[in-house]
Amino acid sequence: MSQNKDRQPREQTPVAIPPFEVAEKPDLRSVFVSGVFGGLDPTDGRVLCYNSRLKPKNDDERPGGLKVGKIVHEPQVELHMSPSTFKSVAKWMADKVAQYEAVFGKIPEGPAGQGGDGDPTVPGYS
Repeated sequence: MSQNKDRQPREQTPVAIPPFEVAEKPDLRSVFVSGVFGGLDPTDGRVLCYNSRLKPKNDDERPGGLKVGKIVHEPQVELHMSPSTFKSVAKWMADKVAQYEAVFGKIPEGPAGQGGDGDPTVPGYS
């Protein structure tokens, strides 16, 4: 028979959380993102951040002129994180949007952040 049967659990002293520090990173990249693509599964959250670039083509109706041929998505960085971090980041972003909209009003939704009602045209280009 075990002698631990009558033993009472000891109270554990709480462990202090060490302070956090933000380290400097001289080669930290800053990129503009016009859209994201990704997904979430039980082991991995993925977010591919891309920048949209206009690729022109010749405008046959205006000699020497150009028009939008296509929009090219150029991947900038791919983020991988745990599902709990993915959820935490999504909540943080939703909170920031709510704070912004409380001050400045509703942010319009549309393709590549262009606003509107989902019209796929690129404002200012035809």
